[in-house]
Amino acid sequence: MFFPQRICSIPNGAKVLEIGPGSTPFAGATHYLELSMATEEERVRQRGDVVAAPEFRGKPVSFYDGGRFPFADDAFGYVIASHVIEHVPSPELFMQEIFRVGSGRGYLEFPQMTYEYMFDFDVHRHVVGYEPRTRLLSYIPKADLPFKAFEPVTARLRPMLENNWMDVIKLNPDYFFQGFEFDAPFEVRRASSVDALMSPEEKLSRRSRWAGAISQILTRLI
Repeated sequence: MFFPQRICSIPNGAKVLEIGPGSTPFAGATHYLELSMATEEERVRQRGDVVAAPEFRGKPVSFYDGGRFPFADDAFGYVIASHVIEHVPSPELFMQEIFRVGSGRGYLEFPQMTYEYMFDFDVHRHVVGYEPRTRLLSYIPKADLPFKAFEPVTARLRPMLENNWMDVIKLNPDYFFQGFEFDAPFEVRRASSVDALMSPEEKLSRRSRWAGAISQILTRLI
């Protein structure tokens, strides 16, 4: 999680569910939900090749098969899903379940297009973007995008990221990740163009800033 400070609206006394906590469970969660996996190797791969098992500090951990969550409606007052939605087969079903068990409140975080095109981890199924004005979460399956054309670039950048270059990402999280709280359900839609993953105003206002930042980041990496 790159923006924990954005989690600021958990109701007092609420039960908090974190889905897919990976190697660093959110300390403020009261319950955790993990995907059942066939092997320990796959479990490590899905949490970013971190071998050490997460420490849940005795809090309840449930498992599910990737479909319906094993909880009743409104079982929680808040649901956190950080860097999970890009992994799931159906973002629509995933968010429906979050809204169902979490009273429509929670926090969502995921990689932006920049991160996906630079590093292209194969466990990520989708590129995702959220437009706060229209409250629309859009996604495109990576299989529908020309990622193969970027393989020579990602083949060089990914090992650098894995070899202690994560500080570059942590210093510039807004260029690589999106994270936001929500207090009601919102629409989730499969998009047909990457333009749907970023608003026109965002593209215009950030053009020069993005170009300078990405140029600086690539210079440091290469």
